[in-house]
Amino acid sequence: MERREFICLCGATALSGIAGAKDAEDGAKIPLAACGIDCNSCGIRKAALDPAEAEREAARWRKRGHKDAKPEWFQCEGCHGSDAKCWSGNCQIRKCCIKEKKLPNCSECPGFPCKKIVDFENDKHAHHRKAIQKLRAMVAKRDSTAKPKAK
Repeated sequence: MERREFICLCGATALSGIAGAKDAEDGAKIPLAACGIDCNSCGIRKAALDPAEAEREAARWRKRGHKDAKPEWFQCEGCHGSDAKCWSGNCQIRKCCIKEKKLPNCSECPGFPCKKIVDFENDKHAHHRKAIQKLRAMVAKRDSTAKPKAK
């Protein structure tokens, strides 16, 4: 099994805040993933930036049963990075939101929440549910502060 097949098995992604944090490497602001995961709080993203963290992440994966986990697996630049260095290159949410619709994340889509998002929110991974809740909160905040339309 290749590393990208483990994306939903990691369970190590922690979510915090609505806006992305600064990238430790170059100070650039990293946006949320299309699905709402905060890349800077993700163990996989942290591992891509820090060799010591990559060793720790690989050890966590091995402890969870992925005996062949290696530090070099963790080379993710986030959804907004290159296809070659995106953790889940075949992610349909990323494909729709970022590649096809050119949106920063799914909260900006007029069709939010779509079936892909609802399915992602309701799978067995708590960090997916938290990510979609974050997007829902972003939509609610935007809608509550939107100027009323003229009659």
